[in-house]
Amino acid sequence: MAASGVRVVPPYRSRGLASLSVLAGALAWCMLVAFVQTAPGWLPRFSMAVQVSINLGTYLLPAAVLALILGRITHRVRPHVVAALGYTAGLVVASVAAAVYRSPDAGAILSKVLLPALPVASVVAAALTTGLFLGVRWLVRAFWFQTVEKTDLMCASCGYDRGSEAITRCPECGEPADGSRFRLAFLLTAAARLQRLARSGLPAALIATVTAAGWFVLYRTLPVKQFYDRFAAAGGTPCHEYVYSSSMSAVSLAASVSVPVKADPQGRGLVISYLPENSPDLPAMNIAVAVHGPSAVPPDVGTVWMCMILDRGQANRIIREGLPPGLAERLLKEADDLGWKPNPGRK
Repeated sequence: MAASGVRVVPPYRSRGLASLSVLAGALAWCMLVAFVQTAPGWLPRFSMAVQVSINLGTYLLPAAVLALILGRITHRVRPHVVAALGYTAGLVVASVAAAVYRSPDAGAILSKVLLPALPVASVVAAALTTGLFLGVRWLVRAFWFQTVEKTDLMCASCGYDRGSEAITRCPECGEPADGSRFRLAFLLTAAARLQRLARSGLPAALIATVTAAGWFVLYRTLPVKQFYDRFAAAGGTPCHEYVYSSSMSAVSLAASVSVPVKADPQGRGLVISYLPENSPDLPAMNIAVAVHGPSAVPPDVGTVWMCMILDRGQANRIIREGLPPGLAERLLKEADDLGWKPNPGRK
């Protein structure tokens, strides 16, 4: 099957295309996150290959739609490459922001893993997206129609070059030379309006993003980093654990460290979990007795939940000054008095 013909369109103005593509990429990532949040009820029923294909399709579908629209209003390669790179930039920025925001360590540790891999991941995503845009462009031109941007002497109906201003009617199709109606004019009008909105919307979105990022780093990332630095000197290692309310009715994954107690014959220690943001239902910090080791992820808090619950002021003091001398030993003794044992089946 070959292209069915030529579509003559007014010259496409790509100003604002990069801004529109960045916003489209960020929106696509938001859609993917929303999809993943609603998918746990049914997505695990499929094989891993099918799950990866569904997630990849959710990521590529908005890009394919944007590439299809672009392929219908311009034949030039450059706008497709600009749109692909802008889409990738929006996607990467949104994905990094979402990963840092959702991480319990507020990016204090995640950034050490994420940043080294980011350049390679960005290049791969850019290559994949650019290939998609150029592939859709080729499919449109090969199997649908070829878009041609009008010049002064080109027929607006069939694209034939009249050769002279004196020719007032197209020798090829017979249409008037001054034809002002284009089959795809509505797409160009819509694209121009969206690009104009994106040119003004992207700076506002960037200002809002930078402001939110500054607040996040100041009130979440830096306190968590200070928390980790405080216990790193005592041999503490980051781990996965939760902060619980006193009644255990509320829970949240939190920045946590495992701090060993060398004098304990059972190899126990403390797991300290910290929430940098205030919560009406949760304390700022938990300090619990737990069994540590490479296979205990999260640490085993045992059959008796032996835990101290600290408010914001107490947590800040712990971060500033460290654990009070003898606190770990007293908690372990109280755990022994209450019959603390590791959970069955945990090694």
